[in-house]
Amino acid sequence: MRRAAHKAVKNEATEAKARRDANVSLSTLIAFKRGNFSVRMPVDQTDLEGKLADALNDVLEINQKMVSEFERISRAGTPAG
Repeated sequence: MRRAAHKAVKNEATEAKARRDANVSLSTLIAFKRGNFSVRMPVDQTDLEGKLADALNDVLEINQKMVSEFERISRAGTPAG
């Protein structure tokens, strides 16, 4: 009986972690969608979720740099008035 109870607790903890990870991912994506290009995922994980966070952070960084470059080009192409 103890093993079953321990396994149930472990499964609940795993599911809770998965929900937290999903909520952080969703919050990050929503912030990005709303124009916050500086938002990043936490980088404190080494499992699959950590790899997903790293990949998302790379995409966010590339987009942030691209927006900065577009702004720079826009300013450079505008005649001083």
